[in-house]
Parts: sequence; structure tokens; C-alpha cells
Amino acid sequence: MKKIIYTLVILIITFHANAQTYINTSPVSGTWTLAGSPYIVTVAAFINGGTSLTIDPGVDVKFMPNTVFYIQGSLVASGTSAFPITFEANDTTGWHDDIISNGGWHGINFQPYQGSSDNSILKNCIIKDYKHGVNGNMNGYAALYIYRGLHVDSCDISHCQSIYNGAEGEIVLFQGGGAVEMEHTRIHDCRTRVATLRIGTGTGVSNYVHDSRIDHNEGLVCAIWIITSHCHRTSIVNIM
Repeated sequence: MKKIIYTLVILIITFHANAQTYINTSPVSGTWTLAGSPYIVTVAAFINGGTSLTIDPGVDVKFMPNTVFYIQGSLVASGTSAFPITFEANDTTGWHDDIISNGGWHGINFQPYQGSSDNSILKNCIIKDYKHGVNGNMNGYAALYIYRGLHVDSCDISHCQSIYNGAEGEIVLFQGGGAVEMEHTRIHDCRTRVATLRIGTGTGVSNYVHDSRIDHNEGLVCAIWIITSHCHRTSIVNIM
């Protein structure tokens, strides 16, 4: 009986290790589960207005080169400390060159919300391997581009770059359109031309960044760039 039980456990583990789901069409909605992980995104993925996507704890989302994740509806990505949700490049070969398409992806873009009730959240998420990858100032590309109100909690953003002279030059951007609260989040080991975190475009929205770290980044002019916006910066630590 013990041998049979052990065999079943091995089969279950093997089955989960081999599971993967390809996202070849857009828009997307519903739930991405651990059983279907990793999710390999091969196209520009949209969550349309009025719809939502929930990503379960522990799910790994891998993006092919030149792909970007556009959210017009709601994205609920709430991992746990033991089972974070990961957004990463499917292949990092060529990541060292910001302009070639291989080796990265174009990040998560929260566009102005379209719908009646937005419950979007990023919690215990890992975002990495983003790069601008476009020769010129392509608005809307950042590891995390936020053009609405959003709660970002306990996330880790690393190994991202927007270093090329024509690139927009930031890793995380609060564009306006609603208050953003970022807490217990770390942005580190990135390469950027202008700023690691850019806040505001003159909208007068109040943003909150607290108990967070910006450290070990390179190539930047400043760690935080605030453009005629209100930022309540409580306990931002280790700006390097």
C-alpha cells in the first residue's frame, strides 16, 4: 500500500511540473489557476473594460518578447508570501541589450479603468525582466505603468531596464487618473535612464508610498521623480 501511495504522489508532482497554458488569443478573463501554471503569453494580452481576471497564488506568468499586459478592466493578482505570483520574461537571452526584442517583455499597463467597480490589486507579486525594447520614446511601456488608482502591496520589482537614450526612462510610473498606494514594496537591481519611480503628471492626485525600498539601481538621474503631484512619502527607506 505504501508503494502505491508513493507512486501516486510522484505522478501528481510530475503532472503539475509538466502543466502549462499558452495564451495565444486576447482578451483574457476568468481565473488563472496553479494547475494551469505557467501561463505563457504569446500576444499582447488585454483585460477588457467591464471584465476581470483573477490570478491565484503561486501562478507563474511568462511573457514572450514584445508582449505587454494591458488592463482596462480589473486584475486581481493577490499572492501570498509563501506563494507569490510571478510576472517574468519567457526568455532573458539578450536582456543586456535594451533595444533588441529578445530577452524581455513590455510590462504591465493599468490603463484608465473602464467599468463600474474596480477591485484591482497587486499583492505579493514578483515583476521582473521588463525592458523598454523600442528605439524611441514609446509611451506606456514600463515594468509597472499605472494610469488609475491601484493598491500595490508587498511586491518585488527587479531586473528591469529602460536605459536607452530614446526610451521613456523609468521602471514604475504613476501616470495619474487616481491615487496609488504602494507599500512594503522593493524596486531593485534595475537599469534606467531617468528615474526608478516617476510620480504624477500634474493631476494633483495624492499618492502614498510607504515602508518601501528603492535600492541597488544604476544609470538613473534620480530614484524618485515627482512632477507637480502630491506624494505622501512615509517611511521610504534605502533609496540608493
